[in-house]
Amino acid sequence: GPLTSLIVSAMLFTLPHLPVTIYPPIFGMGILLGLLYMLTGSLWPGIFMHASINSLAVIATYALEGVRQAN
Repeated sequence: GPLTSLIVSAMLFTLPHLPVTIYPPIFGMGILLGLLYMLTGSLWPGIFMHASINSLAVIATYALEGVRQAN
């Protein structure tokens, strides 16, 4: 059913994201992305959301590295 599919797809989304310590929030993101697909019927909003989150993570990493180097 839809609930089982949502949970299994979120688990599969979580697996390649390491380290294991970040699995809970990544699983939550998988649930949100799955719900987004269920609401829209399209993968594109989830792809855009995932790319946006990854982009923000890269920007934050470079910003924090700049702060560390300044100190």
